[in-house]
Amino acid sequence: MDFRIRVVLRMSEEQSGKNRECVGKIATLLGLSQEHLLRLFKREVGRTFQEHLLEVRMRSAADLLSIHSRAIKEIALALDYSDVSNFYRDFKRVYGTTPRQWRLTHLRVSASTCQIGTTRRGSMSARPLEIDSVQVIGGRSCPSPLQNPLDLADL
Repeated sequence: MDFRIRVVLRMSEEQSGKNRECVGKIATLLGLSQEHLLRLFKREVGRTFQEHLLEVRMRSAADLLSIHSRAIKEIALALDYSDVSNFYRDFKRVYGTTPRQWRLTHLRVSASTCQIGTTRRGSMSARPLEIDSVQVIGGRSCPSPLQNPLDLADL
């Protein structure tokens, strides 16, 4: 791959695909016109620079959506979307689902990978099971629901 394209890829990844103007600055630094650099990018990578930026932004969005305390609107603003509906449209175009649906699906998936060890305290009591431990599976920490309640209405 052309070293100039590797520079463009690295810079767009470092900026999470937020800065669309960076290609003009990079082209100037490399002594190319912006149009030539974009043609070179398409030839080397197999997709346009705009498609690449969208993919990088949506990967960042998916990472941020896994942080349950961040609102979707806040994530959209962090990725330089001034209109949340545009963020929803782009996310759905890339992932085939809305950010909210994606978050809920991935919450269920991460919850199903957790194995919580439970025991009944006391002998033959009718009390519900109490959480004794939390096991980490696949590198994911799965906190006890009693320690970290999650209100799905906030999603």
